[in-house]
Amino acid sequence: MGRYVQVEPNVSVFVEDIGQGTPVVFLHGWPVNYKMFEYQLNV
Repeated sequence: MGRYVQVEPNVSVFVEDIGQGTPVVFLHGWPVNYKMFEYQLNV
């Protein structure tokens, strides 16, 4: 399950740790959410 991390006052990002290995950052555009990457996360 993911969580929100505050990166500066009034700004937070949603993070989720899945699997092992080299970290990968997925950044979606507006108006979608993290579910846009469902297929990439389940590989």
